[in-house]
Amino acid sequence: MRFFKNIFLVLIILGFFITSILGFLVYQAHKHNGEFGTKIVIIEQGTSLSGIANLFKKEELILNRGLFIVYAFLNGKASKMQAGVYEIDTPVSIADLITVVSGGDINGFALVTIPEGFTSEQIAQKLEAEEVLESKIEFLNQASLSTASAYDIYKYEFLNKISASSLEGFLFPDTYEFRKGESAVEVLDKFLKNFDKKAWVFLRSAAGEATDGQAKKFTSYEYLIIASLLEREVQTEQDMKLVAGVLANRLNLDMLLQVDATLAYITNKQTGQITNQDKLINSLFNTYKYSGLPPAPIANSGLRAINAALNPQANNYLYYLSDKNNITHFAETLEEHIRNKATYLK
Repeated sequence: MRFFKNIFLVLIILGFFITSILGFLVYQAHKHNGEFGTKIVIIEQGTSLSGIANLFKKEELILNRGLFIVYAFLNGKASKMQAGVYEIDTPVSIADLITVVSGGDINGFALVTIPEGFTSEQIAQKLEAEEVLESKIEFLNQASLSTASAYDIYKYEFLNKISASSLEGFLFPDTYEFRKGESAVEVLDKFLKNFDKKAWVFLRSAAGEATDGQAKKFTSYEYLIIASLLEREVQTEQDMKLVAGVLANRLNLDMLLQVDATLAYITNKQTGQITNQDKLINSLFNTYKYSGLPPAPIANSGLRAINAALNPQANNYLYYLSDKNNITHFAETLEEHIRNKATYLK
C-alpha cells in the first residue's frame, strides 16, 4: 500500500511540475515583445520553422527562438506556417505571431511569384486571383501602352530607347511584394523597375553586337523577342542556347523560323495542340507563314532566356523538336528531322 502511495505522490509532483512548465511556456508565449511600431516581414516559400524563428529573432519580434518552436509544436501549428508578406504591429507575443503566420498572409499584403514565360494576360489573371488587383482590366490597359506612351508615365530609359507597340516582354518574371488593392500603375511600375534593374543592363550593352556563329546583328528589342521564343520553346538554359543558334542559322539562310510557340501565342493552345490549319493563320506572329522574327515578344522572359538569346551556341542545326519528356533533339537536315519525329513523337 505504501508503494502505491509513493507512486501516486510522484505522479502528483510530476504532474505539478509539467503543469508549471506548460504554464510558464504559455505565459512566456503570451508576453509581448518589441517596441511600439510596425514591421514588414517577408517569409519566403519553403522557409522552415527554424528559419522563421531565426527571422523573427533577427527582426527582434521574439527573444527566444526555442520557445517559439516549442510553442508552435504544442499548438499543432509547426507544419502550418505559410509564406507571405506580413505587417506586424509591435509589441507582439509569440502566440499572436504563430496565429498570424499559420493563418496566411494578412493586412493586405501578398507575395506573388510570376513564372518565366508568362504573358501579360496570364500575369494579370494571377494578380487578380491573388487580390492584388481588383480587376485585371486596368492592368492590361497599362500593359498595352506603347513604349513611347509608357515613357511619359514611368520614365525608364529602355522605354525611350525601344520602340514597341505594347509592354509585352518588359514585365520581368520574379517574386514581388504587393499591397492588395494597389493601382495598376503602381503594380506595373514594379515590373518595369525590375526589368530596368535586372535585364536592361544586359540588353543595352549587347545590342548590335555580333556573337559567335551569328552573322546577323540584333537590336535590344529583337533580342528580347528571341528570348521570348526560347522561353516558350524549351526548358533548360543549354537547350535555349542551342535553339538560339538554330534560329540564327535559319535567319541567316532566310528560312522560315517555324516556331510552334508563336502559333500557341496566337491561338491560346498548347504547342502540342497546334494543327496544320493553325499554320495557315494570317498573322505576323505566324512564323510558318511570315519570315523573320515575330513583331513583338510572345512572353515575358527571365534572365536564362535573355542570356541564351545574347549568347547562342554556334552549331549547324536547322531543326529541333521536344519529346514527351521535354528532351530536345536537334537535326542538321530535314531528313534527319523527319526521322527524329518518327522516333520521338510516336
